[in-house]
Amino acid sequence: MAAPSIEVHNVGPVEEFAYELSAPGLHILAGSQGKGKTTILRTVELATGGKPDVKPTRRDGAKRGTARVAGATVRIMQQTRHEGTLEVADNSSLSLGDLHTPKFQNAQTRDRHRIKTLVRLCGVEANAALFHELFDSPERFDEIVPVDVLKTDDLVEMAGRVKRAIEKHAVDIERQHETEAANARVQAQQFEGVDLTQPSGEAELSAAWERAVEERARLKALREAAEQTEATKVAAREKLTELEAKGGQSAADTKAKLDAADKSERDAQSEVRRLEAELAEAKRKLGDATSAADLAATAHREAQEREQDIAELREQLEATVDNPTDDALAVAEEAVTRAAIADDTGSTVRRAKAAREQYEKHQANADQLEEEATRLRDAAKATAEVLTEAIARIPNCPLRVEFDNESNPRLVLATDRSDAEPFDELSDGERWPIIIGIAAEQNRLIVLPQAAYGELSQSTRALVDGLAKQHNCYVLTAVADDGPLRGMPFSSGQV
Repeated sequence: MAAPSIEVHNVGPVEEFAYELSAPGLHILAGSQGKGKTTILRTVELATGGKPDVKPTRRDGAKRGTARVAGATVRIMQQTRHEGTLEVADNSSLSLGDLHTPKFQNAQTRDRHRIKTLVRLCGVEANAALFHELFDSPERFDEIVPVDVLKTDDLVEMAGRVKRAIEKHAVDIERQHETEAANARVQAQQFEGVDLTQPSGEAELSAAWERAVEERARLKALREAAEQTEATKVAAREKLTELEAKGGQSAADTKAKLDAADKSERDAQSEVRRLEAELAEAKRKLGDATSAADLAATAHREAQEREQDIAELREQLEATVDNPTDDALAVAEEAVTRAAIADDTGSTVRRAKAAREQYEKHQANADQLEEEATRLRDAAKATAEVLTEAIARIPNCPLRVEFDNESNPRLVLATDRSDAEPFDELSDGERWPIIIGIAAEQNRLIVLPQAAYGELSQSTRALVDGLAKQHNCYVLTAVADDGPLRGMPFSSGQV
């Protein structure tokens, strides 16, 4: 393929200019100020599909200006017309100025503009599917990222929206995590310090307490019965002593007398019938016998009652009741106290175990939510990787995308100073070789602004020349000197 050439007629201050780019590498337009070097650079940029900051115009007094650049013709009249086919790669997707120093005051805005330029250059279109790999499935992505977020054809804007949507969901999950963690802490406080190994069966502990109470009641009843029996013995002993002290006839004596009196009564009655003569005496005797019989019956009855009382008292004196000892009652009382404490402790342990179950449930939920929030945060950060993977399709592109703390996409690269040095913070001389390396494509004609070239050190200029040769492309720039307008390769050493 023939080397591309540049011919300019009646454009700006340039009446006639011709230069052949003899070989890939850095080529320089030289000449004194006002000769049209910048005009030629802008014309070449326009002819190769670029967008110069100022469009060239025809020379004063000329009907039209014409530029033939690498086989394509640009006619500059009232309107600019392009004709022919470029013999070099098209620059329409690339503006070096848009990469080097976009015309924005804010560094974040400059980087956003640079990233958009690179995305256009690599030809990756905005598509939600690019972000599906951030999650386990496209369905999970659809659950988190609203459809409205995806309504943009700007991949950089889409990445920012997706990141914010994921972060918003992460915040919601983190709030849920905080709630669950707080609930877990509350439940943990309820079983803190409780020995959960203590018996806590409600039915068993309640039954044990009831048995202890029943045993205590039984022993107290025995004690009361023993005390009552002892009191009864004392009273019986006193009564027995009193009765024994009174003495009197025995029941046997009174019985004999009663029998005798009965006989006398019968004899008297018989004698009354037999001896009516002696009726008065018999009646007297009968009255005496009856009185005696009454007295004897009364005495006999009293004797029987006295003997019955004595028998009962002796029986009471002989009665025994198993009287619990004080130690036994103390043991029963202590058993009731222990059973009551165990029942109360069991209730506390049951509440503590229930609280621990709730704690474990809340803590498990909190851990799960924390893991989910972490995954979401990682996914939000990984949206930058989608942009990085897009621009990584560009050969020789060392740049990658990271989001700053304010969710702004920033261009960074690894340097000897940092693993992620912001591209915007590099010096102009450091940025240009990187941009040339990105723009380099076989048979491409690249325009390097004169002002930019003037800021480069000689070693950096040599680096640019080497990059162009390495990638078989042409870089055209300009430098001011006192000579006529002319073109020359950098390798000639003439400039």
